[in-house]
Amino acid sequence: GSIMADCFPNIPFVVIPTDFDEGFPNMWFGSKKAHYLVGTKLLQDKAKKNQHSHFPLSGLILRPSFHKTLQKDKGVQKTQLGLRPDQPVALIMFGGYGDKMMLKIAQGLTAHYPHLQCIFICGHHKKLYHQIQKISSSRPWCVVEFTKDIFHYMRAADFFIGKPGPGCISEAIDQRLPVLVQTGWTTLLQEKAVVEWIERKQLGLSFHNFRDLLSKIKTMLDHLDFFQRNVSKVPENKAVFESLTLLKKFL
Repeated sequence: GSIMADCFPNIPFVVIPTDFDEGFPNMWFGSKKAHYLVGTKLLQDKAKKNQHSHFPLSGLILRPSFHKTLQKDKGVQKTQLGLRPDQPVALIMFGGYGDKMMLKIAQGLTAHYPHLQCIFICGHHKKLYHQIQKISSSRPWCVVEFTKDIFHYMRAADFFIGKPGPGCISEAIDQRLPVLVQTGWTTLLQEKAVVEWIERKQLGLSFHNFRDLLSKIKTMLDHLDFFQRNVSKVPENKAVFESLTLLKKFL
């Protein structure tokens, strides 16, 4: 992006970071000729410190579907998925291609939380989908392959379990879901900022391994109201609309 801005100085160039922070220096910020639309305070502070032309957004840009108004309440959404409306639901998602951790979670929940309602989003991992589907036959679970309608399932859930990806966490928080996020040596540098933000704002908890997750699920269930109240205090994400307004200024 920075190279393009320098090569075509007479053409307005806009960069919209999709992370909470940079994983390494100048990962997002480079050319002084570009304009940066930034959705986190960490990046806003860096842009200001380095005197980049920047404009704050209220968060990372979400897919338009997340801004749809749905008339159905959460209880109705749960019922349509075959779940009980009066019991909490965990949404478990580890990226577009799933993760073997999801199978461990499914097996562990069977033994330790047999009555916990779950929505498993397995993505393009068909083998994982069939493995969890087989386990789910006698469980209060909804198992889904790849879907573009994530927001429908999030609106039926009460909390989220997954990786600290900036996109999915932004979506979960937008849908007022507290989060349990995996962290460890595989966590990318820019994802660590997501984990730190979650813990600082008390929007959820992090877990390091499967055994740790089982303990954190209990904490989440015991204090679900507390985490939901904290999540509800996060300002509404209007970044997609804010960015369109800003882009018009550069045309």
